[in-house]
Amino acid sequence: IQSANIAAAKAIKAKLLSIESIAYIKDGILLELVMGIGREELLSLLSGMPAHLRNMVLNRAPRELAESWYEELQAFAGVEPKVFEEVSQKLIQRLRSFAAQGAVNILTINDQMFNMMPSSSASLQRPLPNTQLNQAPVPQAMMPKSFAA
Repeated sequence: IQSANIAAAKAIKAKLLSIESIAYIKDGILLELVMGIGREELLSLLSGMPAHLRNMVLNRAPRELAESWYEELQAFAGVEPKVFEEVSQKLIQRLRSFAAQGAVNILTINDQMFNMMPSSSASLQRPLPNTQLNQAPVPQAMMPKSFAA
């Protein structure tokens, strides 16, 4: 679409948001976004999201907050895909409201996102049912920077 109809591509990119979009917003906005949902919802979101996004959220949060979330994730029972999807949609709606207030620009986010993507389509990972973060050792990469040895 980008090359065939620039106006249509721009209109689509001005509205398109996904959970992956959070990687392209400023730290302060990201923190405000995730802090605006309930603690249980936040843990569901962190538990179910792809590892690269979970790591990014933990690494961009203030150290004490990241440590607290990390500890709670260790004891968290996991998340059903339906719950993760509901919480993700709630987060996306909050991001849309931030855009309506002028705090973020969806078109800019998507321009950054599409410029970073490889030419082949990237697949969005889905959470596994009842993901148990506490059943296996947590990979070093998931730990906030402050935990890294």
